[in-house]
Amino acid sequence: MRPHLARLMVTVAVLVPAVPARADDVSVCRKAFQGSVPFRKGIDACTGVLQRDPRAAFAYAGRAHSRDYGVRRPFTAARAAEIRRAFDAALADYTKAIAFDPSNSQYLVARGLLRQTRFEAFKDAAELRHAIADFSRGIELWPREAPVFLGHRARIYEALGERRKAIADFRAILAIDPKDYPSRDALKRLGARP
Repeated sequence: MRPHLARLMVTVAVLVPAVPARADDVSVCRKAFQGSVPFRKGIDACTGVLQRDPRAAFAYAGRAHSRDYGVRRPFTAARAAEIRRAFDAALADYTKAIAFDPSNSQYLVARGLLRQTRFEAFKDAAELRHAIADFSRGIELWPREAPVFLGHRARIYEALGERRKAIADFRAILAIDPKDYPSRDALKRLGARP
């Protein structure tokens, strides 16, 4: 082989690094967001996809969901630091997924729900305020999906003791879907008329 061709091949090999990836990484990663694969497998597959395409929003969401799901196994004080790190990583991944694909409402719902879970784990009220902001943004951006966002936001308001806001959100759901029985039950629980 000619010396200049050998140098060229070495240069090309250095410029284009080989990224190890399994053929089914994309498929497994998409299933990870749905929660239909073991969490470690989901994290590994989504990380493989992100090594090839760092702008793959679905991979950030799949990895975030896998991280979130993975820490829900025995929740103990001894695991608090590990759980906080996993939640932080999942939150960062959901935020990247939203940045790369702002048209996907599921990512915003998932991030809001993760924030609710972080509140339940660590009693950090700021998490609930951030979750309310996520759900409020979802109502603005996707009015057709408003009942989903309203329902989550109403439950947070109820948990915070903000009865009037919770009632307003549950009533807004009923204005869209008069047959929404969970909202009717919530209004009864809050002592309000539908």
